Amino acid sequence: MNTATKGQEPDSAPWYTDGLRFGCTASGRCCSNHGEHAYVYLMDAEVRALAEALGMDEGEFRRTHTREEEGWTLLEPQGTHCVFLGETGQCGVYEARPIQCRTWPFWRENLTSPEAFEAVLDRVVEATRLLEVERLLENGLEQVVADLVEGLVVVFEEETLVMRAALARLPESQSLRHAYRDHEAQALVSITRFIRLGQAAGRIAGGDPDEMAVAVLVLGQGLNNPTLLGSSRRPQVVAQLSDLLTSMLSPGR
Repeated sequence: MNTATKGQEPDSAPWYTDGLRFGCTASGRCCSNHGEHAYVYLMDAEVRALAEALGMDEGEFRRTHTREEEGWTLLEPQGTHCVFLGETGQCGVYEARPIQCRTWPFWRENLTSPEAFEAVLDRVVEATRLLEVERLLENGLEQVVADLVEGLVVVFEEETLVMRAALARLPESQSLRHAYRDHEAQALVSITRFIRLGQAAGRIAGGDPDEMAVAVLVLGQGLNNPTLLGSSRRPQVVAQLSDLLTSMLSPGR
């Protein structure tokens, strides 16, 4: 059955048809508790492979690192993260890691769920809160802007799969559109407040603060661009974008 929605090409291929690229950033976030996605399920062959990688017999490994629940063998976490997550954010049993770990982050729920999208948008809004007038007075406009741009780039790089999947579905998903608009409004409030207070302190150029806030918001959204995130010259481009934004906000422009 043709399920194309209004404004879409019928039977159009999904955005990831040509494949996806993912590189580990050693953030450790994928190996930490994510609420309902807090469990790693192990098959018998995976239990044996992990035991061998650790120099343990299977029985000892099961007693030490697993528990049985409703017929499933679960890897026992250590607090809020995997017991095999190293201090540098890298897996301590990488070559023997289970299929569930090998296929991360290409899980359907990661790429399409509103909850995953909202979690990413929360991080984006949090990055905009780096725009604090106290930091402006203490560190100067150039540093505050550089921190904002780099903070957004880090979020967009680490969450690129969720962002691309969700943005591709915006036209057809009311819940995703609502989440996007809500978080966009939150970010705009933070940016506008920063500009108003900065103007009052004489540290930001005069002008309509609402219009200036929209300009900052749009520039920040533009950082979520594969051309930038995948560039070998990303640091140089990010620096130029920071300079551009600083110039726009500088009272000496």
